[in-house]
Formats: sequence, structure tokens, C-alpha cells
Amino acid sequence: MKYLSRFQMVYIFAVTFVALSLFCNGAFAQTVTEILRSGSNGSKKNLVIIGDGFQAADQNTYNTLVNNFIFNGVFSDDVFMETLNAFNIYRVNANSTDSGVTQVDVNGNVTTARNTAFGYRYSGIWDRCWMEPGPNSSTLINNVLNSLVPQRDFVFIILNEPGGGGCRRGDSFAVTTSSNWTTVAHEMGHMVGNLGDEYTGGNTHYTGSEPNQANLTIETDRNKVKWKSFIDPSTPVTTNCADVTDNSQDIGIFEGATLGTTRYRFDLYRSSCNDRMNSNAPAFCSVCYNRLQTVLDPYHDYTYRKSYAGDFNGDGKDDLFVFNYSDWSMPYFALSFASIRTF
Repeated sequence: MKYLSRFQMVYIFAVTFVALSLFCNGAFAQTVTEILRSGSNGSKKNLVIIGDGFQAADQNTYNTLVNNFIFNGVFSDDVFMETLNAFNIYRVNANSTDSGVTQVDVNGNVTTARNTAFGYRYSGIWDRCWMEPGPNSSTLINNVLNSLVPQRDFVFIILNEPGGGGCRRGDSFAVTTSSNWTTVAHEMGHMVGNLGDEYTGGNTHYTGSEPNQANLTIETDRNKVKWKSFIDPSTPVTTNCADVTDNSQDIGIFEGATLGTTRYRFDLYRSSCNDRMNSNAPAFCSVCYNRLQTVLDPYHDYTYRKSYAGDFNGDGKDDLFVFNYSDWSMPYFALSFASIRTF
């Protein structure tokens, strides 16, 4: 029997469904394309990607962006590569009258209006979360997606905007065309795992209660902090970046983190010195990784379809390599006589 390759040959399974929706300010053509099918919609997390501010002539560019963000980016690396099987992924193409999105100032006043399919707006301002829905955006998006992908769990919005930034709101997030895929992965960390920002700076003390984010805390006792099992006994707490060897993977209690738009320098702590929830490019720390794996595990199939026997480590004993064909993580087991060692 022949099995599918790395991304389940997503384009072999790509099926385009016909869908039309009428928007205010005119009619905008809508189509949805299934770009990854891992299982039934009820058994998987359903991720929908939509674009705003893309004219008909921009759709090929948008399609390329989706491919680069998703298959050449987020799902080709780190925890999301390993959990690809937990997702069904859909791409919605929407033609906008104008190219680009509406611009707003620091007060939210429109400075440049553009007629787009979903009415999203861009400020480029941290305190406004870079971009924001317009007055009718939620209704417009929900009307389309209720028709095309009613069982959606997450929505990823790409804005045709050259400025930078990314912003998560609930079960959706938006980025711009100039964003790197690592920004998308960072926002996925927010959206899928409810992970907190680990940015530091300013001179502000945090006085609130314990955050519900898995990677943020006010606890400084190594025996009580929620990620205590991840801290090496030799790591001092509280922890400075100079105390660890690997800034993204060595876990401690590092002072400084962000909630909302406020960067707290004191009394709010993060699990790593600098991982994906801080500066995007590094991998998720083990605390964040574990959180994402835990959230997605119920939707992830494990089908060990390929096994290889042989002496792989040269110790003269028989080994067994077991490959989980449903994703690209590679758990394996080395068999040595009657004992089994798990790596």
C-alpha cells in the first residue's frame, strides 16, 4: 500500500469549492480551497487562512504567501512540524476592490480609506496592536466563514500591507505581507497555546495576579512555579540570562515579560531568556513546546507504519527504529535484549 509523503501531498488533495458571498460596498468573489486534509473536521483543529486587501490580480501573490507562511514556514519547523497531523487547513481567496488596507492613526481615525473584502485596518502602532478589524470586519468575516468553513477553530488573516506587525485576538490573528514566517509562528503560539509575550523593557512593576499563560508567572519559588519540572536543579532562581547556556531551551525564572501592551520589567517572570515568544526566530522553549503539544495531542493521530530493524548505533545489539508516519517527529525505540529504552 502506498502512503502519502511529507505534507500528505497537500496539493494532490487540494479541492476547490465554489462559494459566493455578498458584502456591503459591493460584491466580492469568494472561493475556499482545502490545502490540507488530515481527518474529519470534528476530529482535527481547522485552520482557515484569509486575505484582505488583495485584488483579483493579487491572488497568485496571496497564494504564494500562504504557501510560504504555512508549508515552507510554520509547519516545516519546530512543534508545528511535529503536529501538522492535528490540523485541517483551508485557504479562502477574496477579491478586494482596492489593493492594500485602510490606514488609521494613533487615535483610530482613518487617514487613507480602501475598499476591501473584510475592512481590516492598519496603524503600525504597538499600542493599537499594529492592525485591527474595522467596524464591520467581524461580521463580514463570520458571514463568509460560516458559509465556507463552519467548523473552523482558528482564523489566520493576511493583510496586503507592507508595514510590519502581527496581532492575535482570541481565536484569530493577523500579520502583514512583509512578516516573516517566524512572526506567524509566534502568533500561532498565542492563538493555539494561549502563550504570553516574553518581551522585556521599561521600568514597570507588575502588581496583578498569577497569569493564566503557561510561560508567565509571579511565582519565584522553584518548588512552586508551574514549570518547576523543567528547571535544572543547578539553575539558580531567579535566573539571569548569563546563568544559562542555551537562551531558548534552558528553563529558569527570568524577570520581565509582557501582558497586553504593557512590558513589565519587574515582578512578572518568563520561563526562558529568549525564545520564540520573545524575539520570534529562536525555537519555542520547552515550556511553550510542551504547552502546544498538550493542546494539540487530542487531535493528533499516531500511526507507526514504518519500522526498521538493524544495528544503528554500532553496539552489536539489535535496534528497532519506529517512525510515526502521520507527522515528522521521529520517536524511536532501541531494543536491547529484553529491555526497551525510549529516547
